[in-house]
Amino acid sequence: MPGIIWGKPPCMKRHRREMSPQSSFCWQHVPIRIFLTNECRLPCMWLRAPVVLPEPPAGVRLVAVSEPQHVRDMAQVHAQAYALLGMPEKEVHKLFAHPERVLASPLIACVAYRGDEPVASALAIRTGEAAGVYWVGTAPSAHRLGLATLCTGWV
Repeated sequence: MPGIIWGKPPCMKRHRREMSPQSSFCWQHVPIRIFLTNECRLPCMWLRAPVVLPEPPAGVRLVAVSEPQHVRDMAQVHAQAYALLGMPEKEVHKLFAHPERVLASPLIACVAYRGDEPVASALAIRTGEAAGVYWVGTAPSAHRLGLATLCTGWV
């Protein structure tokens, strides 16, 4: 893909930072510690320029996740999408069962709606200058429209 570079981002410094359990991303308040280091051997990806998003298809709009109903809509999309991969829908709904926790966490998320129906979603967790993209999914009724790509680019 043009504009994407694989390797270590030039802006990262050699250091190890530990995030406390209170600031780490955890919907269930499990005491998880996340260690970030650029000394790992895994490749990173970064962009040279901002992502240019295409126009959504006719009748589709992207909405920033900013209220409890958006979280419920996001859960609905992911329950359908991840069921196709064998994940039980009830497990997805458990993860998103407390919208207030999701909204209070360090994430950026969006939901794509076709009319009033939530059909795709993605979220990213921000930690300083970096972000990880997670939970990208499309409802089966909206496959092959580029909505997962659109949501991923948005976050």
